[in-house]
Amino acid sequence: YIDEAIEVSEQLGSNLSGPQRLLALLEWLDGNRKQARTLYTGARAQLRLIGEQFTYSNFSGSLGLLSMEEGLLDQARTYLEEGLSIARELNIKFAITNCLTWLGILFYVQGDLQRSKQCLKESMALVRELENFFTDYLLESLFVSPYFQTSPEAVKLLGTVRAFQAKNHSLKDPWLQRYLVGAETKLRASLGEEAFEAAFLEGQNMYLNEALDLASRMVEDM
Repeated sequence: YIDEAIEVSEQLGSNLSGPQRLLALLEWLDGNRKQARTLYTGARAQLRLIGEQFTYSNFSGSLGLLSMEEGLLDQARTYLEEGLSIARELNIKFAITNCLTWLGILFYVQGDLQRSKQCLKESMALVRELENFFTDYLLESLFVSPYFQTSPEAVKLLGTVRAFQAKNHSLKDPWLQRYLVGAETKLRASLGEEAFEAAFLEGQNMYLNEALDLASRMVEDM
């Protein structure tokens, strides 16, 4: 996972000024969430001292996602809203998009559909101003949500992101891949192989902006 984790982080704009972020991610992927949290928290404290706001914001986002996985939803919201506030202050659009996406998923898990839709709509509108890589990343990120893991229409999104990755030789975020693989397994089981493959093929033939339009409609129907 090391090379992929480094390159994905660089594409997302992360400043790997030390080994903590990579080590934390590897611990997380290995299921050692407590150690990952310790590494993220320690690095975040150092970044605060030196005033490195952007990377500090990234670490806040990571802690938010880690907390969400652990079911610490209020804590997750605190971290993610802090990350969003800093991203807005720095006017870094892809960081704003990421934080809004994660918050939208968090609010869905908490049962607050109005706020979930609001965050996801803003995220999807903003990502249209960015490069295709960030659109693909947003579409992949949606599969962290239980809604997109089980919705039949999401199969088309899976087809689109897999086709984009293959065509552009894009690196796969190892953390997100767990959710994509899990969603595929659930959707194959619920739809059956024939229906899954037909929808997946349809998604492979869609452009990213078409997939984003579909995802927007799915958000409306939540």
